[in-house]
Amino acid sequence: MLTDDERKTINHAADVLGPSLRDLATRLRAIAAPRVATVGELLATAPVGAIVEYRADTCWCRSVAGQIHRVAHWIAPHGVWSGYGFLPGPLDLRLPARTVPASEADADPSTRGPIGEG
Repeated sequence: MLTDDERKTINHAADVLGPSLRDLATRLRAIAAPRVATVGELLATAPVGAIVEYRADTCWCRSVAGQIHRVAHWIAPHGVWSGYGFLPGPLDLRLPARTVPASEADADPSTRGPIGEG
């Protein structure tokens, strides 16, 4: 995932290349386009201990990177996360996800806004 500054730098480079190197400029803009990470990508690349949160069907789920990748579910009526139980399914690994700072880990996931980079 690119930071906003990295994205601006790449887009500026594409602007400088202009029409003379149109194909390269187009590829640079594609690299800089915002995208959403998946559960699988974040579990594979996030630092050990990072909390990866996603929405599967109608429930919020989370796993911890670098562990056995078990899943906890948000129990809305009680306002708590369940204990870590089953493993995420293969289709879950393709869902959009986000990492959550440890300081916000116990908060209601629906208060964090939509998942994705933009």
